[in-house]
Amino acid sequence: MSMNEKKLFQKINQINREELYNNNNNIFKSWLNMEDYNNISNEEKIQYFIDKITNIVKDSGYVIQFEKQFKNELATLIYNNSEVDA
Repeated sequence: MSMNEKKLFQKINQINREELYNNNNNIFKSWLNMEDYNNISNEEKIQYFIDKITNIVKDSGYVIQFEKQFKNELATLIYNNSEVDA
């Protein structure tokens, strides 16, 4: 395989990964905006869980070093275990 072909396939692969990421991100955002029968969005529920868990951790004398990563991981965990597809 020539160097030009290799670069072409790498670029195609990169574009495919970006499109997949964007598609998955859009699905996740749609899921965040979904509301239950009480008109409470998944985003509001996740923020509630994050706040409660963060307060429990801090009140117990612990520190969350990487809060943004913690929030992302918690949201991802809940999303991946959700039974409703966006």
